[in-house]
Amino acid sequence: MEYIVGFIINFFDFFASDNIMSSFFHTKKTFLNKLLIYLQKFIILNIILEKVMQNMSGTKVIVVFLVNTAIFYYIYKTLKVAFVTLVWDVISAAFEFFQFAFVTWTMGITIQYILSDVILFTMFAVLYSLILFRVSVAFKYWIKNNLDPDYVSKHEWLLLSLFPIINYSVIYIMLYDSLLSGKVDDGAFLVSILLIFATVVFLYFMGEICKSNKTRQLMLIRQKDEQARKEYISAVQTAYEKQRSITHDYNREIATLKSILQLKDYSKLENYLNKLVGNSQKNRLVVLTHNTIVDAILNQKYTEAGNMGIAMEFVLDNLYGLPVTDEDLVTILTNSLDNAISAAVRSPDKIIQVFMSYEEDEFLCVVKNSVSEQVPIDNNNVVKKSEDIYHGFGIKNIRRAISRYDSHMTLECTDTRFILTLMISF
Repeated sequence: MEYIVGFIINFFDFFASDNIMSSFFHTKKTFLNKLLIYLQKFIILNIILEKVMQNMSGTKVIVVFLVNTAIFYYIYKTLKVAFVTLVWDVISAAFEFFQFAFVTWTMGITIQYILSDVILFTMFAVLYSLILFRVSVAFKYWIKNNLDPDYVSKHEWLLLSLFPIINYSVIYIMLYDSLLSGKVDDGAFLVSILLIFATVVFLYFMGEICKSNKTRQLMLIRQKDEQARKEYISAVQTAYEKQRSITHDYNREIATLKSILQLKDYSKLENYLNKLVGNSQKNRLVVLTHNTIVDAILNQKYTEAGNMGIAMEFVLDNLYGLPVTDEDLVTILTNSLDNAISAAVRSPDKIIQVFMSYEEDEFLCVVKNSVSEQVPIDNNNVVKKSEDIYHGFGIKNIRRAISRYDSHMTLECTDTRFILTLMISF
């Protein structure tokens, strides 16, 4: 019976913590995976090491915290779970003490009596676990709607961690000793209420930081879009001027050929034609898809990549009449190619391959670039290693541009190649 009650209480406690974790972080672990992990934890801590844990007294709190942190790190693959574990432990411990105090005051009984009566303690513990689980569900939905951890930098995570660490110390110095002694004084009761309130205010403050950082990021995205438009205008103008120059030279050369032909100097005509073919190879535009925007950007990026020692290869269809707006094409191509150039220049192979095909109802764009090491990808997103929360605008900008269409984008990476595949259906 004791193990059954312990199993139920620890079950709700574990998944209450997991509710909070899942509102902050993403994982591929299913409920079944988590249940198996919980079962292993329960068997090891509550059955195999039961007597050892009982003799640990206050040290048990630290051991359980470290075990929970290790388990949630295994599930969510981030050390930030330690921060969330601290925050939730403060709330749950303060709430537990508040309930003890409320019951003892309203029913006129002592904490020792609750702990010594198996039935009463079981009822109290199960009720507490159920209520706490419901509280965790409420927190989960609030956090998901108001707090996005993607907009908190590592530096901010470290600074924010100081608050729950201090609260955690208060909980297990002041309130834990109060429970052990069986005394519920007014000061400890007030502290438990203040800690719950302070943690809620802290989460609200953290949500405001996220909103502020998100606003700044959106402003930076708009600045990047504006820069992309300026680059587009410059690229189109450069391509147009180059095309005019080629056309002008072409008309002049035709006139010269006509004059030599009229003189019937065929030897000179052959030499001039050989020279003309060589010059045309030097002066020609590398890309010609019959889409002005695509041609301008690809030719510009080809030159830019060449200056960095990066080879670019193209397999392109006729893109005339492609029903994607100029602004979206600029966003898609400049961001994908800028990212490709940035990665390829640090790789040993230094190569970028671009494939584009267009039929009446579908546009396919694939950009492959060499990489120096495999880029981690989770849930079709690049896992950021940078401490800068503004890192990775390129992919976000592309997603925002293609969201206006019936589209799909996938990211893949091997040891040597990063592959971006984008498909738009019309």
